[in-house]
Amino acid sequence: MHGENPIRIYTFVGKAKQVEFAADVVLTAISYIEQLLDISYTLPKLDFVTIHNFTMGGMENWGLITILADAIIFEKNETSFKNIRRSVDVVSHEIAHQWTGNLVTMSLWSKI
Repeated sequence: MHGENPIRIYTFVGKAKQVEFAADVVLTAISYIEQLLDISYTLPKLDFVTIHNFTMGGMENWGLITILADAIIFEKNETSFKNIRRSVDVVSHEIAHQWTGNLVTMSLWSKI
């Protein structure tokens, strides 16, 4: 997916380095789900938009995921393992909705 379809994370000025880990999680989650379901990500792009004071951890829209800034922006050597784990959970969950909420039938939900 990442070769022909761009993945972009829109974040705050000066925070590009702090979303690199999340970008790696995105690529890993997409590859895993594509292999698991044998269904490629079909949209031409996947964007993430970070939001301060977002009441949800994240919210999927087809091809666009809005996500709480604290769930995706990390300060090197200052972020706890618990917060990193939460980020992996939130990012992976919202990416899974690109299939379970949009591309496949409910009969495939049990695979994820």
